[in-house]
Amino acid sequence: MLEAVSRVLHGEVDAFEVIVREYQGMVRRICRSIVPLHEDAEDAGQEVFLRAYRALSSFRLDRRFTPWIVSIALNTAKSHYRKSGRISSMRSTVGPEQLPGTSFPERESERHFVEKRVRTAVLALPERLREAAYLYYLEELDVADVAEAMNIGKENVKSRLHRARAILRAALEEDATDA
Repeated sequence: MLEAVSRVLHGEVDAFEVIVREYQGMVRRICRSIVPLHEDAEDAGQEVFLRAYRALSSFRLDRRFTPWIVSIALNTAKSHYRKSGRISSMRSTVGPEQLPGTSFPERESERHFVEKRVRTAVLALPERLREAAYLYYLEELDVADVAEAMNIGKENVKSRLHRARAILRAALEEDATDA
């Protein structure tokens, strides 16, 4: 990815398409996890790449690119959310159209069912814990990348993940007993 960034920085604008293709799915999922309305989330996703392109000259090639673009995605999605005038709790109603990669045929597989339950539980976490848990568990970023993207320390990320796990465990156990 750093090669594509370097090419863009050296005037090869078309190389930015490589960056978009690589991160489009992740950016879209992050925006949808924060911005409840599909159209608003799509707009936020497009704005992420516009902001990234404009700020690319500030990116240092000795850094990792993923946390940099994730940070832009988080900030852009939050900004879109605030602009939309919705309440600040950022609660999302999760419907099938908001769960990329899942399908809902009559006989949904157990894996998709569990995936949906976990995703729903993560999105229901308090805001302070939600971002760290989302990036770590659903986007599969490591602790260092989550810390860099959120501009907090690694120990802070670990602490948030620990608290999130306790809440998730309780929520998922409650779901299991209700089923």
